[in-house]
Formats: sequence, structure tokens, C-alpha cells
Amino acid sequence: MNVEIQVNIKPKDSLFIGGGSGASGTGVDSATVRRPDGCLIIPGSSFKGKLRSECERIARALGEDICLSPKPENMCPHYFLNDEKGMCYCIICKIFGSPWLKSPLSFTDLIWQRPYFHFKPEEWKRIRKTEVRPGVSISRYTRVKIEKALFFKEVMNTGMDISFEGKITGNLETTKELALLISGIRALLSIGGMKSRGLGRIDDTNEKYRVIKPDYSDSKLEEELKKW
Repeated sequence: MNVEIQVNIKPKDSLFIGGGSGASGTGVDSATVRRPDGCLIIPGSSFKGKLRSECERIARALGEDICLSPKPENMCPHYFLNDEKGMCYCIICKIFGSPWLKSPLSFTDLIWQRPYFHFKPEEWKRIRKTEVRPGVSISRYTRVKIEKALFFKEVMNTGMDISFEGKITGNLETTKELALLISGIRALLSIGGMKSRGLGRIDDTNEKYRVIKPDYSDSKLEEELKKW
């Protein structure tokens, strides 16, 4: 079954997707990730990892027997080797892959889209798209601040009615797998790091996906989930 899903993530708050120390040339301790041309993105790998976590949570809630990622020794096919099922893969690994099984899906980077109705192209280039936020490291043992541990992180300044767009393409074997994938997208509420500091929330009122292939409506999704 050929699959093509348009993804549209609209943040409520600023986002932090770490791209390494000083990657943006700002001299901060942890810069936000971007393309070589400077365009801010949510990497496809980051989106895939977050989506996998959501699908795992949903699958367990529905009583599905799935492996224990992310440690390779606890993932398929090793997870079932001592089981009567023998050499097989759980529904999560069939969708997202494992160290021994390539995922049938491809996840593109989610690209920061210019809000066309608000800014002209030349105005958009001049707007500052990130900001630097300070923080203090907290000891995990004493629960108090660590002396001389001030740090600075660069975050995406998303307070401009913007969105990130990308695609999921590939092939899935069953409509059950497609239903789980779409349910995971619908369940996404946050992405990125520093969520305990109020970053990364996703606008849940925004339409986060559009199924281009196959012809799959929300009513079909609900029917498939009822069969589970």
C-alpha cells in the first residue's frame, strides 16, 4: 500500500531542536538545528523518533505486544526470539524499522514556512527567527543550582503564526499500520527539548496532517481502531 502523508506542525511556543555547540555562529552553548542555507528545520529523524514514541504508547494502550526500544538487544527480532512467535517483528518495527529491519517509510525534514499573508519575502529575511535564552544547570542530587554553570541556548522564535511542513512517504503492508501511524500524528502535543521549561508545545487545533495516498478518511481511521 503506497503511502504519502503531508505533515504540518504549528508550534504554540518557541522550539528547541539542538544542532550542536555554536552551529549557528552565535557562540551559544547549544544552537538550534538548521540547513546549510540557514533555514530552520525540524529534522526528519527527530520527528520520526517522537512519532515512534507516540505510536508505541498508543499500541501498548490497545494491548499490542511490542518490543522495548531504543536498546537494540530489546528490539525486534530479538524481543520475540524466546517466545513462541519466533523470528518476527512487532507493528512498531514494521512501520519505523529496527536495527535489523529498514523502515518502509521515509521522513523528510519539516521546513519552517514563511507566513505568506504576514510578511513579504524581503521583510521575512530581515526578521530575527531565533533568540538566545539563559539557564542555570541544576544538580540532580542536591536539586540546587550548580555554581558557575550558566548556559545559553538558541531557540526558534515561533511567535509569528508559522508552521513546519514535510512529508512521510513509502509503503505499508496493512491499513492497521496506517491507522496507528495517523493516530500517532494526531496525538502529538509537543516536540523538541526543554519541554519542562515551557518549550515545544504543538497547536492541537491545527490540522497536523493530510493523507494524500491512499484515500483514507477519519471515519476509516475510527473504524480500523475499533477492530483492534
